[in-house]
This record gives sequence, structure tokens and C-alpha cells, in this order.
Amino acid sequence: MELSKRHRALQHLSPPLTTSHIKSPVVYPLLRAKGSSAHPCSDVAAYAGLVPTPWRSGSIDREQGISKAGNPRLRHIMIELAWLWLRHQPGSALSGWFRARVGNERGRIRRITIVALARKLLIALWRYVTQREVPEGAVLKAA
Repeated sequence: MELSKRHRALQHLSPPLTTSHIKSPVVYPLLRAKGSSAHPCSDVAAYAGLVPTPWRSGSIDREQGISKAGNPRLRHIMIELAWLWLRHQPGSALSGWFRARVGNERGRIRRITIVALARKLLIALWRYVTQREVPEGAVLKAA
């Protein structure tokens, strides 16, 4: 199955958001680099600037948020796609993970957790594109 058809198969994901952006110059280098590293999933997240930046000094161990060193356009797209994922794929494992972490909280905790979901979703979609591994619990459109 070709790339754009696989993206359209995921129910309710907007084809302009997934198909055109996957083929765009923002994401295409990731597809070409398939298998070029020992850790391609973490490389994908790093390219988007969605990797954690830990700080360690002696016994102090803190997280400083995400690196933001990657592609800002892709990072923005993935955060928007994460919000869409929550709305249109409520039964997926990723949506369940988000709800378990956030609960009924609003505001800052939701915004922080949506970035973590965007990273997880980027990796899940990367696996979908490269290995044809459907994200757990995702509903596919009927062919």
C-alpha cells in the first residue's frame, strides 16, 4: 500500500495534514533516512525537537523540558496532530495514556502532556509508515 493510502486509512485524520506534510520537505528527509541509525525512532523525535533535555549535577537530576533544537514546523504540526488524535481516536492506547496522566486537569499540565503525546504519536506514525505497524487501538477506515 502506498504511503498516502496508508495515512488516509487512519480514521478521521485529515489527509491534507498527514499526506501533504509527510511528503513535504519537512518530513521527507526522515523517510529517506530509514534505517540509517541504530535508533531511528529517537532520531525522528530529535529531528522534530521533541526529545527531553535532562540536567544532572551530582545527586540532582532534573528535566528541563524538550530540546526545541529540531524543526519547529514539524513540532507544531505534531502538536496539532496530537490534539486531533485525542479528538478522533479516543479509544487508542495513546489517548488512554494521555487521559490517565492528565485526568481532569486543565491548563499547564495538559499543554505539557500534549507535547509528550506528540512525541509518542510521531514515533507511532513513524512505525506505521516504515513498518506498517498500526498504533495500538487506532481505528482504521473501511477500504
